[in-house]
Amino acid sequence: MIIETAVARGAVCLDGKPPSYNFFEGSGTGFNNWIVYLEGGGWCTSKDDYLLRSQTYTGTTYRGVLTLIIWNI
Repeated sequence: MIIETAVARGAVCLDGKPPSYNFFEGSGTGFNNWIVYLEGGGWCTSKDDYLLRSQTYTGTTYRGVLTLIIWNI
């Protein structure tokens, strides 16, 4: 799901494109539960770092929405 309205609020990827999110409905006993996963682990220390990251899935939605599957929770 691409969130176009986020751009007006300044929530954009490194390359300026709107962010994307995955949403999957819960099932069974977890029907009313949510899991929010925000991938971390990156830090840019220079303009070159930002440029490189903007060309990966962590810096753009241009390559499509990455689907993360979490099992056995």
